[in-house]
Amino acid sequence: MVADDRLAEAVAEGARRALAAIVTERPAERLAGFALCTDDDLRSLSAAGCTEEFLAGLDPSWLFQPTEWPEDVPDHFGDARRILSQQADRTRTFESLVAALMRLRREGLVADDVFLVVCGTDPGELLTRLEEVAVRQLNPAGVLARWLSDGAG
Repeated sequence: MVADDRLAEAVAEGARRALAAIVTERPAERLAGFALCTDDDLRSLSAAGCTEEFLAGLDPSWLFQPTEWPEDVPDHFGDARRILSQQADRTRTFESLVAALMRLRREGLVADDVFLVVCGTDPGELLTRLEEVAVRQLNPAGVLARWLSDGAG
């Protein structure tokens, strides 16, 4: 992976703030999934999160559909978007978003059973392929097994 470290850190900082907002807004709920969502050109960036309580009673595959999760996570990515606007290589940019989520996992900000993903809101072929690789990089074996059986894997 050849991520842009400056972009990865700016995205990680925004994602930390987005996670904190989710926890503050839903203190009694347990996080089940967290996603960075972008467009096919990797110029937009937002976060989505879902909790086990949101997923209760839904088909298990909903965990793996972040574009269907509640979109009430505040915007925390202004600095990252400024850097995104200067990026030319979509693969490298996507890898930077993945690196940001990997930092959150290493920092212990998300439990090992929380599904992490970088996803396209309307992905083309490249983003679809990159997303599948990212899911495998970002998630431990137990989550990956659930994605393979219940999700799009």
